[in-house]
Amino acid sequence: MAEAMKFDDDKVPLHLIDPLWLNATAQVLAHGEKKYGAWNWAKGTFEWHRIYRAALAHLNAWYGGQDIDAESGLPHLWHANCCLMFLTRYAHDGMGRDTRPVFPFVERETRADRDRIIEQLASFIAEPPQMPSGEAVPDPQSDRPYVAGAPRPEREPKYFPPKPWSKDEPDEDATEESTPRRSQ
Repeated sequence: MAEAMKFDDDKVPLHLIDPLWLNATAQVLAHGEKKYGAWNWAKGTFEWHRIYRAALAHLNAWYGGQDIDAESGLPHLWHANCCLMFLTRYAHDGMGRDTRPVFPFVERETRADRDRIIEQLASFIAEPPQMPSGEAVPDPQSDRPYVAGAPRPEREPKYFPPKPWSKDEPDEDATEESTPRRSQ
């Protein structure tokens, strides 16, 4: 008798999900269904920071030694799982309102940016660029050319301000008593 064939090598390996994790997440969703109605979270109207705050609150309670959520009687880690599931869907589908803070000098990347970066990294890994030794190439950190294979000149990074003191030259205001010393 011939053996049956199944072409499923390219399928998502859902069998690798821990059944305990799946069951735990479903139990918290059942609690939410009683409280808010089925699929309330999937309406996609939440501000992201509210779900993030809830996940952190559950993780913080767990980390502080409180394993069980007093309201639901279910573990805090299970609740955090649900919050992360919600945020994963929200971020993937652009649901709700992205209320993450925007920090200075941090640009938000788009899905297209991530895909482009991943593609560039994959091509770099597949075929790393080759530089013949001794050939001068532009140094991205300075205006001087850099010779491949030669040691880089020592210099302070441009993005850090100069240090106000060094271990060889203590602050003028520092005294022996106020200057902490590392034990050797």
